[in-house]
Amino acid sequence: MSSNKILSAHQPNFIPWVGYFHKILKSDIFVFLDHVEYTRRSFINRNRIKGPMGAIWITVPVTIKGKQRIKDVKICNTIDWKRKHLSTFRAFYGKAKYFDEFYPVLEKIYSKEWIYLADFNKEIIKTITRMLDIDTKFIDSSYLNPAGKKMDMIIDLCKKVGATVYFSGIGAKKYQDESIFEKNGIKLIYQKFEHPVYPQRFGKFIPNLSIVDMIFNVGIPKTKEILHSL
Repeated sequence: MSSNKILSAHQPNFIPWVGYFHKILKSDIFVFLDHVEYTRRSFINRNRIKGPMGAIWITVPVTIKGKQRIKDVKICNTIDWKRKHLSTFRAFYGKAKYFDEFYPVLEKIYSKEWIYLADFNKEIIKTITRMLDIDTKFIDSSYLNPAGKKMDMIIDLCKKVGATVYFSGIGAKKYQDESIFEKNGIKLIYQKFEHPVYPQRFGKFIPNLSIVDMIFNVGIPKTKEILHSL
């Protein structure tokens, strides 16, 4: 890390893909954008894993009442989603080389009582981050209470934590103006991420799955090695 303090931010997604953890790795501070509005049918409550028939969605059921902040979205616990998720992990990855290393970690998290989706997602993200020996600091945007939206919000987040660099996903390039960041003393850098190819079960490689696919297939040390090489 340089002397600059690097900040990145993203919604607290459900067991995110490898690129999400690459973003965390390259940052000093990672802000969970939990104060912004929840988006239906997004990666906040679902992600893809790989089975015999290819990629499938695995979803945390939620109860939505109109427009809600991500931090306020509750899990629908009348549905037996935990058992379904765990049995799906067993069915798809039970014969993967590193199943026994990682499954108990997920099982322990799932065994807790979860009311809010964001809390559940953050616990998984933080646990995997620790396992990968990444020491990035996490902060909730709701704690920082930033002003504005999009660029203004990000600039305010940077100022509140003293960050001099904003490490952005490439998808935001179409609406972000580098000069506005510069005027506020913040350098804008975009993530350069080329998805790694790794050994996968069930035929042809499928990219952009949840990181659990990589961990089950290659293990924590190798996942760490791959991430640090990107």
